[in-house]
Order: sequence, then C-alpha cells, then structure tokens
Amino acid sequence: MSRVAIGTSLAIICVLLSVVGVNGQTLSIRQHHRDNYLQLRTVLARGDSADDNSKCGLPMISQALAQHSSLDLKGRSALVSLLAREERQKSIIAGNFKIHYDTVGNNAPAMLDDSLHRIEGTADEYADSVAAIANYVYAFETGALGYATPPSDGGAGGGNEYDIYIEDIPAYGFTSPEVPLDNKPDGGRYTSYVTIDNDFTFVYPAYNRGLPALRVTLAHEFHHAIQIGSYGYWNADRYYLEITSVWMEDVVYSDVNDYYEYMRFSNGQPRGQFRTPEVTFTSSDPTDILMYSRAIWGHYTEKKFGRDAMRRSWEHIRNVRPLEAIDNMLEEHGINFRAAFAEWTLWNYFTGERADSARYYPEGSNYPLMTQTPIELSSERREVDGTLDGLSSKYYQVLSESDTLTLIVSNVNFNSAQSTSHSFPFSILLSRTKVDDTYREAGAGIFTKLIVPDETNWFMWDLYKGNAQGGRTREGAAFPNPFFPGQQGSAFFPVSSQPDVSGTLTIFSSSMDLIYSFSGVPIPHPLGPLAFSWNGRNNSNRECPSGVYVFVIQLPDRITKGKIALIREGK
Repeated sequence: MSRVAIGTSLAIICVLLSVVGVNGQTLSIRQHHRDNYLQLRTVLARGDSADDNSKCGLPMISQALAQHSSLDLKGRSALVSLLAREERQKSIIAGNFKIHYDTVGNNAPAMLDDSLHRIEGTADEYADSVAAIANYVYAFETGALGYATPPSDGGAGGGNEYDIYIEDIPAYGFTSPEVPLDNKPDGGRYTSYVTIDNDFTFVYPAYNRGLPALRVTLAHEFHHAIQIGSYGYWNADRYYLEITSVWMEDVVYSDVNDYYEYMRFSNGQPRGQFRTPEVTFTSSDPTDILMYSRAIWGHYTEKKFGRDAMRRSWEHIRNVRPLEAIDNMLEEHGINFRAAFAEWTLWNYFTGERADSARYYPEGSNYPLMTQTPIELSSERREVDGTLDGLSSKYYQVLSESDTLTLIVSNVNFNSAQSTSHSFPFSILLSRTKVDDTYREAGAGIFTKLIVPDETNWFMWDLYKGNAQGGRTREGAAFPNPFFPGQQGSAFFPVSSQPDVSGTLTIFSSSMDLIYSFSGVPIPHPLGPLAFSWNGRNNSNRECPSGVYVFVIQLPDRITKGKIALIREGK
C-alpha cells in the first residue's frame, strides 16, 4: 500500500523533475495518478499484467527510484507525477490530520450502500470517516504501541498536520516520501504524505469493501509514514516495511483480516509464503504479493516474544539494516535469527486443518496449508537433491508404504540473504535402516541424513504424526556447530529432560583444561524442548580462542558428551 520511493535523496527527485520539464512546483506533465501508476508498473513488470489493483505501491515506486537512470522518459514522467502532490477541491482539518479531497469528478470519494455500490454525494461523509479512522490509528500506533510519531512536513500541505489525499487510484494506497531528514546514503528518514483510494470498491473479498478496507489501509500506510519518518528506509530491504505494515493492519483492526488474501494468490497465480517458501525471506519483488504474505512473521514474533518485539526491531533499524536489526532484537530474547527462522518454518506447517492455536499462530486455521513436494521411498534407500537460497525452505512429504513423513529443510544462511542471495546445494539421504550413527530415526520407519556444504547454515525438521524433531537438536549435538560467536551470539546444547530438572554443562579445551561450567535448569529453546547455552567465553568472561572444545552434559540419570568447533573470525 505505499508509494514510498525512498533510498534516494531529494536531489535525485529534482533531477527527475527537470527531465520532464518541471518549473518550480508546477508539473508540465499532469497526468492522472491512475494512468501513471499503471504505466510505471508495466515498465517495472517488463510486460506483466498491470491491470490488477495492488496492495501497496511502496515496492514499485521504491524500485523505480532506485533504477531511475534506466527508466525511459515515459517511466520517469510517470514516477514524477506519482511523487507530486495534486491539489484537491476541498480539505478538512481534524486532530492530527488534514484530509484533501474532491467533492465532484472522478476522484470524488463516496460511501457504499448495503449492496456495496457508491452513494453519490457522500464525499464529505467519506472524508470525515477518513479523519476519524486516521486519528484512531494515530493514537493506537504511537500511543498504545509506543512507535515514534512521523515528522512534520514543514507545512507542505498547507499546515503542520499530516496530509492524506483521496483519489481514484488502482491500489489501496501510497505513502510518498518528500524531504530527506538525514545525510545518510541509505537508511535515512523522510517526510511524507499518504494517498488512499476513494471508495475501495475493487477489494476482494466483497465484505471488506468500503470502510473495512479503508481502516486497514490507514493502519498500513500510516505505519509506513512512521517507518520512513522516524526510523529509516533501506532501499534493498523493502520487504520488511511491508511485513510490518501488513502485520500492523491486523494488530489495529483484528476483525478485518484482509491479509488472508495475500497468502494465496498473485495475479491469479499461486504465490505467497505457503505456496513458495523456497523464495528467500528478503525478496522485495514489487510485482507480487509474497512479502505481504510474510506478515505472519510479525504474528510469530508477537506470540513468541511479545508485541513490543516488532517495535524494538524498528528501533534497531535506525542504525543497521532490517535483517541485522531483527537479529539484534532476537538476541535480546536469547536466540538469533537463524534459530528463529528455523522455528518459523515449523510454525508454517501447522496451519489450516493442522493448526494448533495454543502453540502456533492464533489465526492459523485460516491460513492455507503449506505446499509439499511428494517423494516416494519404494526401495531400501533414496537420495533427494535440491538447492535453496539463503533464508528459504522446502517441504517434502515422504511416502513409505502406507505411512507418511514430512521433512522441512531450511537454508539459514544469514549472510547470503543479507547480500545477494544465491542457491546452495543439499542432499537428503533416506533409508529404511540406520546405516550409521550419522542417520537419525525420523518416523514412519525411515532414517534421514542431511548432507550440506556448511552445516552451520542448514536445519532440517522431521515431522511424524504431529511430532517434530529438529536436526542437530538431539542430546549430544550442539547447534550451531561450528559456532561463530561474533555472528551467532550463543551455542545451544539440547537436553531431553523434564522442565525444572537441574543439570550441569561443562566445557573443556582439547587438552581437557576446564573452560566453562554452568549448573542449573536448562532453558526452553526454539529448536528443542530444553537446552543449555554457551556464549563462547570462559568462567572469567574472556573470549575463548578458535578451536575444538569438548562439552559434557550431566543430568541426574546420565552423562552426555560431544564436541563443538568454535571459530572466532580474524583470530
């Protein structure tokens, strides 16, 4: 829903304006926003259909600004027109907002009747509804949730109120950046204004047309204004703005659930997280709705770590890119992004008829089932080969005689997804017998082994009859291993014991010198029921050097031993 086109300075916008002949604040080319939106979308989609109404214009406009030099003259003209404010016939001031709208003409807004048809002559009533809803959203997001307020635009709309423009546009809404507030080449803040549709008659399903769509649009767009005005915009990371704003819709208006539709289809084709989990988490493709469907990441984060956790990630975005900001937030809760992502892939299996609202998504029964690739194990052994980008997953349904087993393999390569993601190979070995101790009994009479080039960047779940077992989460198997303290925060040592049962974790050097010891109750951990943790420091809180370490887990009835490789980069 946003026309956010940031990641450039105001100087770039001025260059674009000069290309199409802008004189002062008056555009020499003054086309309707609808035509320019569709034109620019067609350019960026390289011929794909541009006739469907879009959820949010932020990714499209943002990509256009990032690629402005490669746009043709028509594309630049369309972009400039989209970024420019157009005066409307009337405006009202209410609370923190100034609403700009027409009372007659194509752009005039209208309320809808019981049959969801426009009621002509209700432009003022519609504008009043916008004002009331916007002020409620303002109070909720900045008051109840504690997000910072967006900055003033210095009177650009005729006053210090935040400006909302109502027009007939082929999208729910746009948030347009204007003046940069920092001297950052990326990650800076901007003033902005919002443009929204004038009736929402195009919305599907039909029961969300009109006011329900208006409500979630204002919750979504105003949060974009908060994001880019008070925290920061990173041009390559548009996905997280959309993840957060779509999640925010459901936080502010939990009864509308417009976001359900974006987990199913895009331009009539299957898309979304539950259809294409193999697409990297950091995808910001402006031509589909994949990142909107990943609003479920916000619901995962909220339930696991509390609603404030999403805000904390944005507070970190003031200084670092979104993926690192999320990781920093998760470190405050004792885990890292790799571990959380692996757990999230498990949550995404328990939806639809498999939903468990007590353990996983509260609204998971309304989400589609995850797409699985069927594999038949008809012989003694079988090898399954594939590739995955960083921060992506693949779900396999293994058929063995009359039984089934689900495997979830994930590439948790944080660094690859942070830069330019590319594919990495993996192989899953399936066997009806335990070939050696490197195979794990997964259920359905099947033993599994995951072969990957770098174990620290991979994880695999085995799911059988609703029970999940995570790769490297068995007792005696540390995760991650090798352990990079500078990147991963802590290593974890799973234990199979009941809660509140005390034990001891002891770490020795390769020469069996005592390095670290902890006695107490193991903590809950996403990748296993319980686990001890170690941050790579000794009992004097000094960093341990790179090397292979021996760990010993002592519980009341048993002792488990193993090895973990610690790699301290540059040391």
